Amino acid sequence: MDNMSDMDCSSQKIHKSDSIHHMSHSQMRPELPPLPASANEEPSELYQTVMSHSFYPPLMQRTSWTLAAPFKEQLHHCGPSDSIANNYSLMAQDLKLKDLLKVYQPVTINVPREKIVQGLPLANKSSSEPNKKKMKFSPKDKEDLTGMRLACNTSTSLPMRTEVVTSLTLPGSRPMSPEEQIDVMLQQEMEIESQETKPTESDLERYYYYLTNGVQKHMIAPEEDEVMVRISKLISNTLLTSLFLEPLMTVLVEEKENDYYSSLMKSIVDYILMDPMERKRLFIESIPRAFPQRVIRAPVPWHSAYRSAKKWNEDHLHTVNPMMLSLKQLWFTEFKDLRFVRTAELLAGKLPLQPHEYQDVIQKHCMEARQILLNKWIPTCAQLFVSQKEQWVLFAPKSDYDSSRRIEEYFASVASFMSLQLRELVIKSLKDLVSFFLIHKDGNDFEEPYQEMEFFKPQLIMIKLEVNEPIIVFNPSFDDCWELIHNSFLEIIKNSRGIPKVESILFPELKGYNLILGTVNADEKLVSDFVDQTFEVFQKNQVGPYKYLNVYKKYDDLLDNTAEQNITAFLKENHEIEDFVMRINSIKKRRNEIASMHNTVPLAMFCLDTMSLNYDICERAQNLKDHLIQFQVDVNRDTNTSICNQYSMVADKVSEIPVNTGELVFLIQFLKKSSDVTVFKLRRQLRDAAERLEFLMDYADLPQEDIKLNSTLFLWPDQIEDIFENSRNLLLSKRDQAEMDLIKRCSEFEAKLEGYNKELEGFRKREVMTTEEMKNNVEKLNEISKNLDQALVEFELINKEEELLEKEKSTFPLLQTVMTNKVPYEQLWVTAYEFSIKSEEWMNGPLFSLNAEEIVEEIGNMWRTIYKLTKTLADLPAPRRLAENVKIKIDKFKQHIPILSISCNPGMKDRHWQQISEIVGYEIKPTETTCLSNMLEFGFGKFIEKLEPIGAAASKEYSLEKNLEKMKLDWVNMTFNFVKYRDTDTSILCAVDDIQLLLDDHVIKTQTMCGSPFVKPIEAECRNWEENLVRVQEILDAWLKCQATWLYLEPIFSSEDIIAQMPEEGRKFAIIDSYWKSLMSQAVKDTRVLIAADQPRMAERLQEANLLLEDIQKGLNDYLEKKRLFFPRFFFLSNDELLEILSETKDPLRVQPHLKKCFEGIAKLEFTDSLEIVGMISSEKEIVPFKQKISPAQAKGMVERWLQRVEQMMLASMQEVIRLGIEAYVQVPRNHWVLQWPGQVVICVSSIFWTQEVSQALVEKTLPDFLKKSNDQMAQIVQLVRGKLSSGARLTLGALTVIDVHARDVVAKLSEDSVCDLNDFQWISQLRYYWDTKDVQVQMITTEALYGYEYLGNSPRLVITPLTDRCYRTLMGALKLNLGGAPEGPAGTGKTETTKDLARALAKQCVVFNCSDGLDYKAMGKFFKGLAQAGAWACFDEFNRIEVEVLSVVAQQILSIQQAIIRKLKMFIFEGTELSLNPTCAVFITMNPGYAGRAELPDNLKALFRTVAMMVPDYALIGEISLYSMGFLDSRSLAQKIVATYRLCSEQLSSQHHYDYGMRAVKSVLTAAGNLKLKYPEENESVLLLRALLDVNLAKFLAQDVPLFQGIISDLFPGVVLPKPDYEVFMEVLNENIKKMKLQPVPWFIGKIIQIYEMMLVRHGYMIVGDPMGGKTCAYKVLAAALGDLHEARWRNLLWSIRSLTPRLSPWGSCMGALTK
Repeated sequence: MDNMSDMDCSSQKIHKSDSIHHMSHSQMRPELPPLPASANEEPSELYQTVMSHSFYPPLMQRTSWTLAAPFKEQLHHCGPSDSIANNYSLMAQDLKLKDLLKVYQPVTINVPREKIVQGLPLANKSSSEPNKKKMKFSPKDKEDLTGMRLACNTSTSLPMRTEVVTSLTLPGSRPMSPEEQIDVMLQQEMEIESQETKPTESDLERYYYYLTNGVQKHMIAPEEDEVMVRISKLISNTLLTSLFLEPLMTVLVEEKENDYYSSLMKSIVDYILMDPMERKRLFIESIPRAFPQRVIRAPVPWHSAYRSAKKWNEDHLHTVNPMMLSLKQLWFTEFKDLRFVRTAELLAGKLPLQPHEYQDVIQKHCMEARQILLNKWIPTCAQLFVSQKEQWVLFAPKSDYDSSRRIEEYFASVASFMSLQLRELVIKSLKDLVSFFLIHKDGNDFEEPYQEMEFFKPQLIMIKLEVNEPIIVFNPSFDDCWELIHNSFLEIIKNSRGIPKVESILFPELKGYNLILGTVNADEKLVSDFVDQTFEVFQKNQVGPYKYLNVYKKYDDLLDNTAEQNITAFLKENHEIEDFVMRINSIKKRRNEIASMHNTVPLAMFCLDTMSLNYDICERAQNLKDHLIQFQVDVNRDTNTSICNQYSMVADKVSEIPVNTGELVFLIQFLKKSSDVTVFKLRRQLRDAAERLEFLMDYADLPQEDIKLNSTLFLWPDQIEDIFENSRNLLLSKRDQAEMDLIKRCSEFEAKLEGYNKELEGFRKREVMTTEEMKNNVEKLNEISKNLDQALVEFELINKEEELLEKEKSTFPLLQTVMTNKVPYEQLWVTAYEFSIKSEEWMNGPLFSLNAEEIVEEIGNMWRTIYKLTKTLADLPAPRRLAENVKIKIDKFKQHIPILSISCNPGMKDRHWQQISEIVGYEIKPTETTCLSNMLEFGFGKFIEKLEPIGAAASKEYSLEKNLEKMKLDWVNMTFNFVKYRDTDTSILCAVDDIQLLLDDHVIKTQTMCGSPFVKPIEAECRNWEENLVRVQEILDAWLKCQATWLYLEPIFSSEDIIAQMPEEGRKFAIIDSYWKSLMSQAVKDTRVLIAADQPRMAERLQEANLLLEDIQKGLNDYLEKKRLFFPRFFFLSNDELLEILSETKDPLRVQPHLKKCFEGIAKLEFTDSLEIVGMISSEKEIVPFKQKISPAQAKGMVERWLQRVEQMMLASMQEVIRLGIEAYVQVPRNHWVLQWPGQVVICVSSIFWTQEVSQALVEKTLPDFLKKSNDQMAQIVQLVRGKLSSGARLTLGALTVIDVHARDVVAKLSEDSVCDLNDFQWISQLRYYWDTKDVQVQMITTEALYGYEYLGNSPRLVITPLTDRCYRTLMGALKLNLGGAPEGPAGTGKTETTKDLARALAKQCVVFNCSDGLDYKAMGKFFKGLAQAGAWACFDEFNRIEVEVLSVVAQQILSIQQAIIRKLKMFIFEGTELSLNPTCAVFITMNPGYAGRAELPDNLKALFRTVAMMVPDYALIGEISLYSMGFLDSRSLAQKIVATYRLCSEQLSSQHHYDYGMRAVKSVLTAAGNLKLKYPEENESVLLLRALLDVNLAKFLAQDVPLFQGIISDLFPGVVLPKPDYEVFMEVLNENIKKMKLQPVPWFIGKIIQIYEMMLVRHGYMIVGDPMGGKTCAYKVLAAALGDLHEARWRNLLWSIRSLTPRLSPWGSCMGALTK
């Protein structure tokens, strides 16, 4: 076919008008025409055109009458109008408009009845013949037409609609489903495609050429500007005006223009190629097929539906019924203007309305409208139906058998029509109501101050302002107001409901279906739109009222009781009357201000009623004023009463009649003092009272009682003078009388003494020794003694009276003489009489009632007394003879004492008397009546030497027997103390110390007794007793051991989780537990020691129990070891702590308290409600979110498993947060950035960027610029520190400042030394941080360490001094060599802290362990296991206190870890256990060389550590940077003052054990100063530091050192005066508690208590040092009680509790802690 078409085409003749060079339709494939004659010449323009046209014939005419015309139209010689769109109808190509004029009759066009749409399967016929127009054609036209037909027939590609005769069988009238339709379309498309030729590559290339070059841009009409305007309207103005988006806008506009032109070009090319002749001319056989359009119609057979609908309408459509028109006319004539709410009437009436008035008016209007509808509209409508019955009666059923459906439908239509009218009424009413509120659509915001004239439109609702302490509230509230407005909409709808349909009037008997007209529903959108529209206005009108409340801001203190509190505080202080006048006038002024404020405040929609509010505030101000005045009235009354009482008391006192001389003298002195001093003081008080009265006369109305009191007061001064004069005269006369009485009394006393002396003289000659005489003399002497005692009292009374009357004291020497002379006579006669009586009793009384020891002592005393009297009475013959006679009698009796001792010995048994009988030679058996004289008669005196050993042995045996009895008696009432164990019925032993002591004492005593030579008679009993005691001791030891172990294991095995994990040990413990409980229940029945400890087989069973308990403990330790190996951080916990953690398998929240022991920085974890862990929280309340959630439930009760997951997540999260922090650092200003991230991240990221920036500055040699930048950054941070910050942010910035200061100093040094090489030692010796492939790397000299990512909380950092730097370098060097670090030096030089700080810098867990001589290699091994696996650092403090033998083994343990790290092992064997190795672990030790109890390290241990000496820290630098980080400006000078203070103290003050001037003391001062700076940020810094120095140091100095210290302070802080702290309330409470404890409030004691309190605020712990009975214990107890009282009174938030421990009574391990083996 293609070849045929080519031949046919080529056979065509060239038209006569064509040129030979017309290449637009060449007869063959294009080829190049011959070159012009001269090839050297430039080809002409014509040649170039021909050449281009030969390959690509032109598509458009070069010139045309119109903007553009297709080239092909030249062929037909058509004008522009003739050629328009002729390609769409190829048969009409040659038609011209001028030919149409020759047609004499209109053309008849036969349009088929059914329209055919090509390609749509709904048409009934698959194809249709095109209708041909009947027209005339010229011969030329015919010729062209033939050609065209030929071209058409040869065409194979139809670009547009093509009629295809398909073989599809389409269904008839039934509609097809969408699936069937798409199948038909696809089949048609496939058939069309099979008949079309696919375009060749040449076709595609030429088609593309014409698309891009065939139509020039100038040939196309440009796009209308309106298009761009329409596009712009669819885009947000912010995007259009954005400078940032301008380039994009330009690009998009260009793209739009290009799309416009390219789409038109394609349309033109496609249009031209519709002509087959053109395709042939252009050598394009086929073009790409357009994507088919597919339209699917829903399968709806609409025709039948239409017909049925039409028929239904004819039968049922009642809209056209005449009645409807009547109803409409009725509505429009009478009810068109009806509204539920008559807003015009509201606006014309009284506005604003009170809320209840508004509600009432709305309800009233609605009800009236409803009544009109019910009483007028509905009845009128019914009347219409009655009067025009013929219009609707035809629908009624003709008989009872006809259907009533049509009449029902008719009235349903009527009801719908009337419902629409009712809805229209409701909607218009709602609109009117909205319009009513839209008056104020602009809201009521206003520019302050409020101007009433701004709001001239009528306000609608009145709102009251009222006080609801401590704020002002709206009544009703805005919520209630909105409820009111909203309800008014609902009220309209509510009143439109229930209107009856008209048929209910016409047919009253109708029932059973809905007879109510439909109306608007409240939940319809139009209602909600109206409500929303109103709500928007309502919201805009809330602004003003709230803003107006600002007017009352300055009176807030009156509303929230602050003013009242201020007045109360003012009244507690002492103020002059002038201060009260100022206060009262100030309040009066404020009250007047309030009274002059607006009573109504118009604010658009609302009007505020402020009358009651203003009145309330005025009342409050008035009350304050009254309070002040009443206070002065009360003060005046109290003061005046007090003054009157003082006058009255003085008057009463001086008017008293003295009873004795003492009272007389007192009254004379009192009178003098009152007249000279008291009255003048009272007159001063009277002046104050007069001033106060003057004030009260101006401001107060005094009651009658006060006026009367004032009168009385001012009359007293004159009255008192008269009373003084009368009293003075009376007292002087009384004094004269008293002096006369005293003289008389002295003379009478002297006479009495002379009488006593005469009586005593009578004893100089008496010597008769009869018993009766002796008894009389003794009685007489007793009487003289009694008289002399009375005389002595009389003597003292006389002296006292003489002293009172200011007379010289009388001595009465005779009194002393008589008393001295009486003594020897009294001793002589009393001794003689006593011996006479008692010797008779001793000789003849029964022996069993005599006590030999007492008699011996008594005889000895008598003999000594008589012996002395023989010497004293040597000059008096009669008494001396009497004394010598008595002495002879006593000596004689003394000879019988040995016999008396033997006879009266209570230890004498029958066997002893038997021995005596054998010696004496006849049987002696004493009876109850045997006396000493009987024994003398037996002749005991001869055998005394033989009898004495028998008596001595009897005494010893008796003593042993008594001791044994006493011991047994001690144990009779000795009982065990039992207490209930926790809340169970099981009891446990307690307080066995007394039993233990007694047991030990008695065992020793019994053993000593058994070794005595005199024990023979009771030896068996004694041995038996010893066995009993030893057995009790053994049982008690085993019992206590068993109890201790049971108490330790019982809580462990009471956890079901632990038993489930250790079933064997749980079973064993159950056996022990049952035995233990039975043992204790038995013991409790009888608590006596000897009974309770003597149960059957008790000792053996306790031993068995102890063996089983040891097995259980071994199993428990193995179990704990497994857990520790799984989670190595458990190695750093004690067994008790670990068991507490492991027992909490069900509730992960209960593990929280123990987290700090495993993770230094995590105080608790953040849990969701579903107990998933989402973050960690430090002690400082800093929260770091986890990268992923952790679900403890997945661990299935294994705590160690989810804790390990927490550890992994902690490291990953810290790494992630640091990465995010680095990204954020460059986007946010640094002073904002530091407050947005956790403290650790801030320091790490800041260090990374510092390293980066310094490195860059070194390379670019811009260090001075960077130094300036560093100083600026520090200034910003310190500015933040001085402002208000949260505690967490303050900690972060404090630590950052410390690091930044050191970084600044490093940069300054590098800049000063002109360092510009990155490898310079000064630079590489710094701690440098690098961010390298998602990891932080820390470098120092040659050491490179990975950042540990251990979360350490928001911890403070150490000040970095040159000493710190040197320590860092040594320790980092040690890490490089896989060695440990060993800082050594005296206490307080920062060895441990520096190690810990380096760990913080590298984010490593650092476990500090205080070593003691009790450590063994096993304990150390346990520690090392944890270190090696956890990768933690350990710092062993005072390492050289461990014993040398242990240190040797420790050396091997450390060496094995270091060797494993060097060999890069993953697993290694440590003490027989295979451990996984984390190579980042490290061991550091600190040492105090030269102290007592410190060992020298073994050489094999020394080799494993690099030592660094740390001697003297730079106190000044540390102090300066610390103070700077706390916000002190003058930090350098203040730090130097601290150092100078301590240096001078160490030189000048005495040397005491508890004085400390080292780093710890400096740190305490810095901490105290920081706290004070935080509390008083504006206070003078010197004052704060001085206060800190005194608080920390003054308390510990001895009395003699305090003046010296104060001298040092005054020299260093000249002119600085400390404000006294306000301890008024504190002092009151202290004094109360001192009285409660029955102590005295001595100033020194109170001072010490305050010092303890101040020390408590800056120190964790403290020692109160002093001598016994110095008040140490009482001081802290009083303080504790006082703080407790303050806490209850809400003054201080300090809770306290006291636990007393006496170290002397407890072993060292119990007090300080000891390692359990």
